[in-house]
Amino acid sequence: MFLNYIKYTSFFVLSIFLSSCITNRTTRYLQDIKGSYPPYDSTAYKITKNDEISMLVYTVNTEAKELFSKASGYHVFSDGTIDLPFVDTLKITGLSTEEARLKIENRLKEYIPDAEVKLALSNKSFYIFGEGGGNGQFPLYKDNLNIFEALAMSGDLNVTANRKKIKIIREYDSEKKIIEFDIRSKDLLDSDYYYIRPNDIIYISRSKKGFYNITSFSSVLGMISSSLTFVLLVVNYSN
Repeated sequence: MFLNYIKYTSFFVLSIFLSSCITNRTTRYLQDIKGSYPPYDSTAYKITKNDEISMLVYTVNTEAKELFSKASGYHVFSDGTIDLPFVDTLKITGLSTEEARLKIENRLKEYIPDAEVKLALSNKSFYIFGEGGGNGQFPLYKDNLNIFEALAMSGDLNVTANRKKIKIIREYDSEKKIIEFDIRSKDLLDSDYYYIRPNDIIYISRSKKGFYNITSFSSVLGMISSSLTFVLLVVNYSN
């Protein structure tokens, strides 16, 4: 009777422990976990309202040089336009940065035939909140910044983070969408979800398994020992 009591109680306690365990498989990256993700598209980001762009114009025209050297930052207004010297307003929302560069350059060439334009986004940031190492706004300091580099900037994920369901709030053609992926899957590499875009909001939820971190067989033995000790104390107290 006593042995059966120990056996069933230990099994019950241990099952609770194991159902709340965080294992190596739970947290390890680049696993053979199948996932279907869209391929990487380098032109996918489209300029949207309230973006800030920086621009350089190369020309031998002295007047144009002076104008553009003094005003190199431009705000994209709510109607999708920017104000430029010589040109007034020009709509660039819905275009990639390269498409916008060509559109601006072609328009400027009507007034400055030798104009060459260099253009980049100024408001390149992304955001992390939830079970990240540190929440907040982070600079998108280079092109093709990947999700691992982004998370490393915040201090990586907490051990309690749900790596199965990483969510990113991302804008597609002025429409915000929530994309979700398993960051442990190596199928994520070279997909469109692998790379961070300007204004991405990365949300990491808390895993339901958030109590014990099982990294070795000794950890399991330690839990079993603790369970048996607990049972013996209960039985001793009852007697």
